[in-house]
Amino acid sequence: MAKKSSHDILKDLKLSVTDVRIALIETFLKSKKPLTIVDIKERLDVDVNESTLYRNLQKLVEKQFLQMPPSLDGFTRYEKLQGHSHHHHHIICLKCNTTSCLDSCVVNSMFKDEVEKKGFRLVSHSLELFGLCEKCQKAS
Repeated sequence: MAKKSSHDILKDLKLSVTDVRIALIETFLKSKKPLTIVDIKERLDVDVNESTLYRNLQKLVEKQFLQMPPSLDGFTRYEKLQGHSHHHHHIICLKCNTTSCLDSCVVNSMFKDEVEKKGFRLVSHSLELFGLCEKCQKAS
């Protein structure tokens, strides 16, 4: 099956097709890691002012193409949710703030009985793990 074009992705998201949105979609399709605003600006091949950039990023978050994983350094990062169309968590390096996706989640099944005993129906959860990446472990 052929990969969808940026144009098709925007149509699927029911968003109007603009040069900025096409450039953003293409940037995130190429990226293998969460990106800061600085990272995004460096990779964009169109000129865009900051308010337009933030507005378009927020729209892509609302449409669930992007998500904002947690960060320890205070910088907002964005990552493509498509391809991770399933719920997942992150592990974040406490030294260099490298963020990696964890592809499995057992939280719902782990807490199912306890949640039900409390009379709740679990709707969602949030969990982030912290540690030292391989590079920072070697440097220590």
